[in-house]
Amino acid sequence: GLQYMHRNNVAHRDCVRNNMGMDANPMFTCHRRAFHHSCTCCPPTHFLIDFGQSRMYNPSQPCPSEYALKPGSYTPPEGDADIPCDPFATDVYILGTMIRTSFLDGDSNSYKPGVHGFEFLRPFVNDMIADNPSNRPTMNEVASWFSSIVGKLQWWKLRSQAVQKDEFNLTTLFHALYHLFWMTLMMLLFKPAIPSPKDLH
Repeated sequence: GLQYMHRNNVAHRDCVRNNMGMDANPMFTCHRRAFHHSCTCCPPTHFLIDFGQSRMYNPSQPCPSEYALKPGSYTPPEGDADIPCDPFATDVYILGTMIRTSFLDGDSNSYKPGVHGFEFLRPFVNDMIADNPSNRPTMNEVASWFSSIVGKLQWWKLRSQAVQKDEFNLTTLFHALYHLFWMTLMMLLFKPAIPSPKDLH
């Protein structure tokens, strides 16, 4: 979504986690009662929302420069320094910080512990959150790098269980056994490890 916006010369400027929505309707079927399906079987569609701070720029003009917003723990270095900066580079920083706090390191402000197994994203994310905006990749590069990284992962890695870093209790073994059963079932049904939602059109 952010790549599409940037291709059309639009910067979101506030692409924090709270501004990412999900249509989970495909995951539920309702007859006399509601039935829940996994996102592997019935993948949801994710959206960027809240475009109140977004800006569209004229591609024939020089690279735009904006003062960055300060969305809490997502605030980029240029925002702290109150220095006008390329808003597209700021979007990349905010997205990279969202990945870092949601999956890699966690976020103590929102009591999110992070998730095991995503360290392969670390070098990729470090480039996205570089202090110097000019050293950050573009969204086209981010999308290309991500596809390349995921394409090199082994099947067992793509299907491995996502375990929160603070999950060490008696339920962990149960979750692991259930995941093994579920993973085997998905493979027998030829369900892809990373499903794609149906075309919106």
